[in-house]
Amino acid sequence: MIGNLGILKIFFRGNCSFVRKVQNIQNKGAHIALIVNNEANVNPHTILMVDDGFGKNLTIPGVLISKEDGDIIKQFWKDNKNDAYLRDIKVAIKFEMV
Repeated sequence: MIGNLGILKIFFRGNCSFVRKVQNIQNKGAHIALIVNNEANVNPHTILMVDDGFGKNLTIPGVLISKEDGDIIKQFWKDNKNDAYLRDIKVAIKFEMV
């Protein structure tokens, strides 16, 4: 389904577990957490993210993307910081259980 997902927050990986980061993002009112890997040239599919005991209270999805993809989004925002229309990025995310 592609539709209005509400608030999407983007943060960079590091300083705490993936689950804790998603929990912090959820606590800030987001409806989806997009987390950018902090290491270049690493495929996010090779990173194992497990529940560290704090996942039971999560109600939003968390997605990890590559540093390279995150840098594209970050650069777009920098390039368009004064254009409110262009800063409204539409994101389509497909979830697949593997």
